[in-house]
Amino acid sequence: QQISDLAAAESRQMSVKLTDTLAQALDTMSRYDLEDLAVTDEDGRVVNDLRLSEVLAFALKVYGRANGIDE
Repeated sequence: QQISDLAAAESRQMSVKLTDTLAQALDTMSRYDLEDLAVTDEDGRVVNDLRLSEVLAFALKVYGRANGIDE
């Protein structure tokens, strides 16, 4: 069997570039109801992934610092 046999026809991996902004990544996640995105370099190679849970944890940390809340 091939992966294409197992993957849903409408399924596709969305990605963002290393140079894209966090806002662009969140917009893509929201638009396509995704919880993670592949992150690609300038040659289109996957170099990492970005997970919604990581973005939320980062946002909470930044919010806490800005409001004097200890971790």
